[in-house]
Amino acid sequence: MGIRAVHGDAEDVAVLKKAGIKHAKHLVVTTDQDNRNLLVCQVAKTKFGFSGEKLVARVNDPENLQAFMDLGIRSISPVTATALMLDGMVGHHDLFTMCEVSEEGDILEVKVSNKRVVGKAIKELSLPEDSLIVMVRREGKSIIAHGETKLLDGDYATIIGKLGAVQEAANRLW
Repeated sequence: MGIRAVHGDAEDVAVLKKAGIKHAKHLVVTTDQDNRNLLVCQVAKTKFGFSGEKLVARVNDPENLQAFMDLGIRSISPVTATALMLDGMVGHHDLFTMCEVSEEGDILEVKVSNKRVVGKAIKELSLPEDSLIVMVRREGKSIIAHGETKLLDGDYATIIGKLGAVQEAANRLW
C-alpha cells in the first residue's frame, strides 16, 4: 500500500528517529496502555519539541483523560466518544444525522493562513455551497462559528459538508 512501517518500542528515542519523527507534523499514539501513550507524548515534547496541539493520544481509561489534558495533549477516549455518539443518536437524531460523515461527507480541520481570508468574517467568504465552517479553534479555545466570526491567521477552522466541497473550502483557507 506504500505505507512505511517501523516495528519497535515507541518509547525508544532511536525507534522514533527511525520512524521519521524529526519530519513528522503530528504524532498519534494509540496503544491500549495509557501510561505508554503518555510517556511517548512526553518524549515527543521534551526530545523533539512537539507542542501539545501536534500530539494526539488514545486514552483507554476515561479517568486518565485529565492527566493528558493537564499536559496539553489532545486526547480521545473511545469509551467516552462512543457514549457521546450514542447519546447523540438517541437524544438528538436529526442533529446527529446532519453531522454524520460517510463516503459522501467529510469533516476537516484546517489552519487558516491564506492572507486573502485572514481578518474576514465567515459570511464574507465565498465558500462552496455544500460546506460549512462549524467551529474555530483559536489559542486553545473552541469558538462556535457563525457568519460574523472573523478568521485570524493561525486559527484552525473545522469544516463539514460534501466530500469535494470540504476540500475546496479548505484549499481556500490555507
